[in-house]
This record gives sequence, C-alpha cells and structure tokens, in this order.
Amino acid sequence: MRFALLLSLSLLACGPAAGTAFLRAHAAGDRDYTAGRFLEAAAEYENAAKLAKRDRDRDEALYAAGVSRYRGGDVDGALKHFDALAKEDPPGERAFRSAFRAAEIRIDRGDKKRGYEDLEKILRRAPEHGVSRRALLAILNSIVEKGGEAAAIAWEEKLYPAVATTRLGEEICYDLAHRREKTGDVAGALKGFLSCADTYPYPRGALWDDSLWHASRLHEKQGDTKAAIAVLERMLAVREKSYMSGSYNRPRMSAAQFRIAELQRDHLKDPVAARASFHRVYVEHPSSILRPKALYEEAKLAKESSDTAAACSLADTLLKEFEESRYARRADEVCAAAAPRAEALRKKRAEKRAKSVNKSDDED
Repeated sequence: MRFALLLSLSLLACGPAAGTAFLRAHAAGDRDYTAGRFLEAAAEYENAAKLAKRDRDRDEALYAAGVSRYRGGDVDGALKHFDALAKEDPPGERAFRSAFRAAEIRIDRGDKKRGYEDLEKILRRAPEHGVSRRALLAILNSIVEKGGEAAAIAWEEKLYPAVATTRLGEEICYDLAHRREKTGDVAGALKGFLSCADTYPYPRGALWDDSLWHASRLHEKQGDTKAAIAVLERMLAVREKSYMSGSYNRPRMSAAQFRIAELQRDHLKDPVAARASFHRVYVEHPSSILRPKALYEEAKLAKESSDTAAACSLADTLLKEFEESRYARRADEVCAAAAPRAEALRKKRAEKRAKSVNKSDDED
C-alpha cells in the first residue's frame, strides 16, 4: 500500500504533463495494488506505460508493474520488466534499482554467479546511487559467508580505487576499518578510520564524525588518552552556529564532548578539566539528551572536591530544567539541600508508574 501511495503522489505532482489517460490508468493500477490484486494491478500499470508521454512516467509504470508481478507470484514477468529497465542506455531513473531487484531475484533462484556479478556492475556503474550500498552489503555478506572477513577485506581493497572519489568510496573506507578491527588489526583499523576522516572531511563526508569517534575509541584502547581526546576535539572544532532553524551539529558531537570529560576524569585524573568539559555539554549542545547527565556528573565532581555551593547550584538547575529526568530525581545525591524536591519527584514518578500498571491490569 505504501509503495502505491508514494507512486501516486509522485505522479500527481507531475500534473497535466503526465497526460490524463496515463494518470487514470496508473490510478487504476494503484487501486488494484492496494486491494491486493497484484496481477490485475500489473496489467493496469503496463497499460499506463503504453499511454505515457514521458520516458520517466513509462519507467515508473513498468517498475510498478514489475513489483506487482513479483508480489503476485509472476516472478518471470517481474524479471522481464526489471531487466528491460536495467538495460536502458542512457539509464533511466529506475535503471539501477531495477538492476538490483533483478539481481536479488536471480540470487534467490540459485543463479548466484549472475546475480552477484550484476550487483558488482551496479557498484561500478552507479557508485553515487543509494541502492549501491545495499548491493555492497549483499556482496560482502556472501563473501564473508564463504571466505571470512579476510576475503571481504581483500575484495573491498581491490574495488576501492575505482570508487574512491564517490559516496560508495567513503562507505568502503569506513567498512574496511571496521572489518580490520574485527580481525584484530587495531592499528590498521585506527589508520583506516583516520584516513576516512582525512579523505572525506567535514562537511562533505557523511561518515566523518563516525570515523573520528571510532578513531578516538581505538586510541583509548591502545592506551593513548591524549590522542583519544585530540581526535574528539578535532571533531568539535568545526562546529558552526545556525542563524536560522536547524543545526550544523553532527550526531556524534555532543557525545564527543561528554566523552572528553569522561577521559579527563577517568584516565587523566583531572577533575577540574572534566568539570569544565561536562559543563560544555550543557552550554554548547542545547538539543542534546546528554545535558542532564552531564550536569549530574559535573555536580558529582564538584561535591567530591568539596565545592558544595557549585554542586547545589547544579542540582538546582537539574530540578528546574530537567525534572522529568532520572538525574533530577537523584539531585540529593550531590546536594543534601535538594532532598525534599528530589524526593517529591521520586514520589511523583512512583505514582505515575503505579497508575500505568493499574491501567494495564484493568485493560487485561
């Protein structure tokens, strides 16, 4: 149903350019598809393809027909449509997705040699296409199943130079580093993650912050805490302010700041630096879910250093701004004066949970 709805919305956006007859025929296919009459839907989509005025509309209709025939059990009919779309030169908008579907069908049927060869062709012909990552993972899973991680690494290393400057190249670079770590090559994995960050830098690199995160993790694993922190600071150094809606923050950034604080506290034994770093999570990452936890950890350090005023001030912030969090309910662990409010929050939480349990019992 979702597939038919998405196709319908995309075609309606085309308006009169698609042609009234085409739109009606396609809509008839959508109705049959959503009702589960897949072979009837396929026939309507094929009719729509004949009525299409534009190549892109024809391709959409034939792709829909292929999907419908496959769901209706006519696998040969589906394969015929997918193969035809995949062979188009120049390739249409559905060419590579159709090639992927055709390869999947052949692999499921036992023609694995042809299927995996076709998947590799997608990688080389369309390394920027979204379906290439799915093709890559399918091939790698097959290689690992037969020859293990070492075989997968060798195959990726051979392919990488041909796609290094593409979106797929970054995926392979990142995947190679993970696979090297799996085989116990920590030094090789660290070098790989750093290479990914250097080769696919911010803001273009989609996996840039992930690469630096794992590089920091491996530095820590090797016992080099300062290098682990430096890599995380490199990530945070590129943070930009957003002057309108939205954010330039990468997903790992607030976690990186929090991790710096942990490394300073646990490995460098520098509570002063750790307190400052925990506080930066709260101040500089306003949308992060780590903010209450960072305040709590900062308050714990303040208490341990006998800075009662700072600890209680942080506890007060927790209670005012994050009363729904577990850390507000534990505020009295860092400041005895916060006990009445923290206890009230714990009681409120317990009552809410009890009501939820009673409601569930009533429904049963």
